[in-house]
Amino acid sequence: MSEKQSSGKEKGGKKTSGKVVDISTRLDLPPEKSEVSNVSAAWDLIYEAREIQGREKRVKLANKALELWPDCADAYIILAEDEAGTVEEAAEYFEKAVKAGERVLGKKTFEEDKGHFWGLLETRPYMAARAGLAFMLIQMGKTEEAAQHYREMLALNPGDNQGIRYELAALLVELECDEELGKLLARYEGDGSAAFTYTSALLNFRKDGDSPRSRDLLAEAFKSNPYVPRYLLGRNKLPEQFPTTIGFGDESEAVYFSITFLPGWFMTVGAIDWLREYEAGLKEQGPGGGAKASPKAGRNEPCPCGSGKKYKKCCLGVDNTNEGPSPGGTGDSRQESLRDEIRQFVEGKSFEPVEEFQAETDRFMDVRNVESIEDFDGLSADQMTWLLYYPFDANSPLTINADAAVPEDIPFLRLFTPIIRELARKPLKATATGNLPLKLVKAVANEWSADLPEIYRRHYLRIRSEKDFMDFHTVRLTALMGGFIKKRHQCFSLTKRGESILADGFGGEVFRGLFETYAQKFNWGFRDRYPDLQIVQLASFYALYLLKKYGGEERPMAFYGDKFLLAFPMAIHDVDEKAYSTREETVMQCFALRAMDRFAHFFGFMEYAEKDYDLFNRFERNVRKTPFLDDWISFRLN
Repeated sequence: MSEKQSSGKEKGGKKTSGKVVDISTRLDLPPEKSEVSNVSAAWDLIYEAREIQGREKRVKLANKALELWPDCADAYIILAEDEAGTVEEAAEYFEKAVKAGERVLGKKTFEEDKGHFWGLLETRPYMAARAGLAFMLIQMGKTEEAAQHYREMLALNPGDNQGIRYELAALLVELECDEELGKLLARYEGDGSAAFTYTSALLNFRKDGDSPRSRDLLAEAFKSNPYVPRYLLGRNKLPEQFPTTIGFGDESEAVYFSITFLPGWFMTVGAIDWLREYEAGLKEQGPGGGAKASPKAGRNEPCPCGSGKKYKKCCLGVDNTNEGPSPGGTGDSRQESLRDEIRQFVEGKSFEPVEEFQAETDRFMDVRNVESIEDFDGLSADQMTWLLYYPFDANSPLTINADAAVPEDIPFLRLFTPIIRELARKPLKATATGNLPLKLVKAVANEWSADLPEIYRRHYLRIRSEKDFMDFHTVRLTALMGGFIKKRHQCFSLTKRGESILADGFGGEVFRGLFETYAQKFNWGFRDRYPDLQIVQLASFYALYLLKKYGGEERPMAFYGDKFLLAFPMAIHDVDEKAYSTREETVMQCFALRAMDRFAHFFGFMEYAEKDYDLFNRFERNVRKTPFLDDWISFRLN
């Protein structure tokens, strides 16, 4: 945060350190207890309105909320979406929401939290209102005024959680602000969306025409989303409305891009003809536009190295013949080293028929695959394979002691227990969006955040749905996937497996079921904005192996990230270089977040060495293993 203090005090005299800001001093809320209660009641009405179906009901609840709290920005947003009959009326409601948000947040928030604005939950109604107002201004033809709103929103929140940069880019194309557009594209260099790749190509075409650089950029754009030309060139009809969800590289993204950026392409003289001619040239070249790349081996196909083993049991994760060089030549050196060893092994020997050669190399690989590998921190290739793909198999080096006592304060269980407790009392009706009731979510969030500094706790006190409390949402999904709870006819209840907890308690087998479900069934990438990087989840038990081996001493999180990258150097080819982060840094941070924080720490195997809670500096903190890791998990080594 912008206010820094090396030390301070929370309520109760508890010392804190780092960046601490008391947001409560900034909120321009009525001081009287009755009026504060009105604000809380207004929020409850808004939560209810967001969960129900039917415009009339939502409008009625929004108006009630405004009666209780005239500065309820969310209420004005609901009226803009559900009551306004014209664009002008909607813009008026959005403008009221913006003004209300400004009054609630106060000047200090805009001055001191500029740059990480979205990180404060209280700012989001204001940001949503301002985005809505800008969109309505575009519909009214007030393009420059809308662009100014987008500029100021990006200044407040340069991380751009709302995708405002895409809207601004489209307006800058139309306004012919090419210099500013170039700076915007450079500011988010590495953004591989269709909005930026096609706009980069168009901007270069405006400057240099059909130059080699323009064609190179257009080639990159085609790779990012091949569906866009179909809509820009009119072969596919554009729908009247934006898609409800957008996926990078798919047709929904092409629809969004074309609706948003089509005016700019048509007003750029020659751009559409250039696009059509380039596409026609690609068709003349045939699929791929040139020499075909060598096919990539499937996991169950024979490994290209000639070992005779399946690719997944041999060079998967180290083979980079199709992916380009890895940092320091790590991937290449492994494969080249293997080839050298095989050459030395067969040198001077003759084999007839060829089957003898295959049998001999198979024996060589069988021996080699059980030898300890330095990059795997002492594990062999076979052990790593079992750990990645079959961690609970009898041949895996992983052993679980399900008889060990399971601590009650494990973060995952702190969220799982209230679900079981409430469903033991009675089934719970799901919300309109299929989630647990908001009342339960808020109660759990309040208890979960009780010991957090005020700056973090306020996030949990403003939760509007289960998905706003992502840790809790994750636990509920895991419980559902693991067969502990079920949802039938929009109603949550316990399964027989869940009911067994009431009689037997949270024993080792229950915890193991949750542990295995989260590790193997739940998609960890669901929770963040990192690339897919499936290898991070596959290597989750390797993370525990490293913690088991080195976690007796406090070590920085980066220590484990370095170990992961050494074992799996090819992971960097699944991410793009960013202006603010190298590929190596992105991979290491993803591993630290998913495997260390949201797996090892979430399940009680790791703890942070520092007592002070600092969300923003998680990756710089020291960590160590817990006694529970030693009690629960062991590894058998050759």
